[in-house]
Amino acid sequence: MTAPAIGETASRRRPAWLERFLSAVGRCEHRHAMIRPGDRVLVGMSGGKDSLATALALALRRGKGGVSYEVAALMVDWEEFPAAAEDVERVREWLAGLSVPFEVRRASIAGLSPSLGFSCYACSRARKRILFEEAASRGFGTVALGHNLDDFAATALMNLCFRGRLEPLEPVREFFDGKARVIRPLCEVRESTIRTIASRMGFPVLKVECPNSEGNLRDRLKPVVAELAKMDKLVRENCYRAWFGARTPASAGAGDSGREEDR
Repeated sequence: MTAPAIGETASRRRPAWLERFLSAVGRCEHRHAMIRPGDRVLVGMSGGKDSLATALALALRRGKGGVSYEVAALMVDWEEFPAAAEDVERVREWLAGLSVPFEVRRASIAGLSPSLGFSCYACSRARKRILFEEAASRGFGTVALGHNLDDFAATALMNLCFRGRLEPLEPVREFFDGKARVIRPLCEVRESTIRTIASRMGFPVLKVECPNSEGNLRDRLKPVVAELAKMDKLVRENCYRAWFGARTPASAGAGDSGREEDR
């Protein structure tokens, strides 16, 4: 199912699995007061399944419950590891089907983090810096990132085990006295659910060759989370609940009936 088909279809005709996903995102948005009437939201678009799912959910939920807001997307494309032009164009066309404006900002990571070198931390930090700069210059007060429930659980373990800190990701974080905000609308949705949505809708997933793709610590911890889930299928939800007290369902907006597809 393509983005144009979804975007043009009345809500009552959308498939049940898509509605469950949108409802899960909506509960998360409401629980953490993520989006306010009149907000302008800039999605950090990597072209991966999570950022595409974030744009999809925000686009289809515009106007829900009387809350109207604007959505656009921005991709930071590193000169050192550029995305293929045809892949970027596929993402652009897909987002256009959702009426989500999309722009690409080319930049050199070498010039932004000379003291840190190239690492996952340096890349993430530099990318967010550009996103905030672009959001501010374009009048967007909110930046949406695509971290999912598995990312939350893995990050909590990473910070506890390797950094000695009880510090998870935050569903909402404000900067500069509330003038800028980061929101994570997928924080109560399992990665397996997003994978299912991406497959069924034919997301134009964009892959960039990254020299550190095998060394990302958070991604290396996700199989650990999956192993723990063999003992208790709600491990991800329990990690999240420990921090935020949220009562999330076992399948969190699933189109997967709680199956552990990401083991």
